[in-house]
Amino acid sequence: MEENNMENNSEIDESILAGVEEQLNSKETPYVEEVFNKLIKLGFSSKKAKIKIGEKLTIEVNTILESKEKFNIERYKKMLDEIVEESV
Repeated sequence: MEENNMENNSEIDESILAGVEEQLNSKETPYVEEVFNKLIKLGFSSKKAKIKIGEKLTIEVNTILESKEKFNIERYKKMLDEIVEESV
């Protein structure tokens, strides 16, 4: 599935980035903060790290909408880990 370029889509950008902020502050999604911190250590700005995470969140949301399945935490975690792996 192709990633959305959130930097060029401000309508989606705000709601998805709000979702990323919620995940960063939630005790239920510590893996999002872990990936965020790894991206910061790799030299990403806070905004760019959130955008990268938001792109993966967008993919997961689109998958849910298209397939009518539930949020798949393992799939989402794997996509987040791929951000770090691709950035090293």
